[in-house]
Amino acid sequence: MALQTVRRRAAAALVLDVLTVFSVAFCVARFFTVGGEGNMQVAGWKAFRYFTVDSNVLAALASAALLPVSLHAFFTGEEKTPRALLLLRFAGTAAVAVTFFTVLVFLGPIYGYPMMYAGSNFFLHLLCPLFSFVSFLFFAGRGERLSLRLFWLGVLPVLLYGAAYFYCVMIRGNWPDFYVFNAGGRWYVSLVVMLSATALLSVLFLFLFSRIRAKER
Repeated sequence: MALQTVRRRAAAALVLDVLTVFSVAFCVARFFTVGGEGNMQVAGWKAFRYFTVDSNVLAALASAALLPVSLHAFFTGEEKTPRALLLLRFAGTAAVAVTFFTVLVFLGPIYGYPMMYAGSNFFLHLLCPLFSFVSFLFFAGRGERLSLRLFWLGVLPVLLYGAAYFYCVMIRGNWPDFYVFNAGGRWYVSLVVMLSATALLSVLFLFLFSRIRAKER
């Protein structure tokens, strides 16, 4: 593979990952300075009760971890993503995909799209997830294949967050039901829907990743 081609891909990956890291860091910092906006009008550590924030932080951590990989590829022409980092990228991508599509098809119609994409939410609900989608599908793990059986890694963040949400909303009652998952007392329906949708999104991203990598060979 020509060095210039590898460098172009590495440069694109670097841009996407730097944008993700700085955008998420900026948005999280705003919760501690001016407070949240739109549907997340809280301040300080309360921001982390939202899956939007948690999923974007996970995606940003994956981006930060992959920066040295892209720099190495840019200067040496060797494209090799450690498998652990590739799986971390996948988990972060699946997590922000849940954020992206939940806002698009569920929360947006409930709260209104202007609120969902107001201020920092524009980055957390739209731009940063898109950065992760492109980075995972087109730049991470060149020459790699990921089995569809790894879908559980994409479901795991939602499962862990769901357990915390259930405990804080249903058992302790110290969080409001801001995601309206217990509307009519039917939290179990929301559980099945969210886990099923997350599994489908995870399988979809794994499938697209493998198809794109197969065409690159």
